[in-house]
Amino acid sequence: MCAANLTSDGAPARRPKNWGPADVLTALRIPLAIAFVVVPDTTARLVILAAAGLSDVLDGIVARRCGPSRIGAVLDPVVDKVFMLAAVLTVVSTRAGIGLRWWEISGVLLRDLAVFGGFIATLFMHRNVTIPARSSGKVVSVLQFATVAAVLLERHEMRPLAWVTAAVSIWAIVDYAVAGVRIVRSGTPLVAPSVAPPEPDVRTSSS
Repeated sequence: MCAANLTSDGAPARRPKNWGPADVLTALRIPLAIAFVVVPDTTARLVILAAAGLSDVLDGIVARRCGPSRIGAVLDPVVDKVFMLAAVLTVVSTRAGIGLRWWEISGVLLRDLAVFGGFIATLFMHRNVTIPARSSGKVVSVLQFATVAAVLLERHEMRPLAWVTAAVSIWAIVDYAVAGVRIVRSGTPLVAPSVAPPEPDVRTSSS
């Protein structure tokens, strides 16, 4: 299915397409986010959470196999944040979730709030900085899913998980900030993705 998008040595082609198969998997998390909010059953929400996590893993695999896409560079991080925001705000209204303090909830979403702030900053700067996915961001995503699952299951580990997620989010924010500064100082052209050569994993920037 993606053979035409590979170079002779099997690596993804450097020129990104407008969209690709991975974007279909990414877009699936939008109806999953809606379903998570409207479905009241805990078991169903756990299934939806697992499906969202699986689609997050698979779209990255497909993107590496088929090559990056321009829409994927924006769609993937945005959809990730939309799903997690919907999931967290939904579970904190449950019987177990009410036990979380407001600052613990903010800590779980800290990385996503920082990413949104960074996006607004780049708009004011009229610059586009693409940072390849880093391990710190992936760890935060795993912890966020684990925290939501713990709340759904009414596990006492939900509070420690929220604290750990907040701590790792601080590490991720610093990690990405340092990476961004290095990219700017290296003289990498800061132009729109439609004309700039993509990074190796251009479609996943924070998750």
